[in-house]
Amino acid sequence: TLSGLTGLTIGGANNTSDVTMIYGASIAGPINIYGGAVYISGELTTTNATTGNILIQSSALSGGGTINLASGRGLTVNQSGNSVYAGLIQGSTSVLTKNGGGALGLAAANTFGGGITLSSGAIGAYNNSALGSGALSMADGTTLLIGRSVSTIANNIAITGSATIGLDSAV
Repeated sequence: TLSGLTGLTIGGANNTSDVTMIYGASIAGPINIYGGAVYISGELTTTNATTGNILIQSSALSGGGTINLASGRGLTVNQSGNSVYAGLIQGSTSVLTKNGGGALGLAAANTFGGGITLSSGAIGAYNNSALGSGALSMADGTTLLIGRSVSTIANNIAITGSATIGLDSAV
């Protein structure tokens, strides 16, 4: 387990090599992960409520590790490909921002409460609580995919422009 650091960067902005995180990391400040496919199976935690953001820039985010965000901090996923993340994302007032043309599916009963900003691409809900407890804001041209096992989505949804909400029969 990595701990005691004030920040962590893995890869660089142009890194296309795959990144696998199997060990936990508890970092005060920002965590930036740049890679091709990013796989997280360990616990990834930020502890500083001022600097504890996480950025993941990848072709696909997958795995089953827990992502713990410091209160009020953000997880930004810039993703060009399609994948499903099965790990838990939590943080009482933390926000998820999805950028990039790919689709990020969420399969866990996530507990982050600050909402989701879907700026581009698609986000998939494959659990009734996959989208956390905050509102989902969908930008023009984005897509919300709902898995066939989902029976209820309790989140408020705000749509700017023309967005699509569809059933994902593959998951």
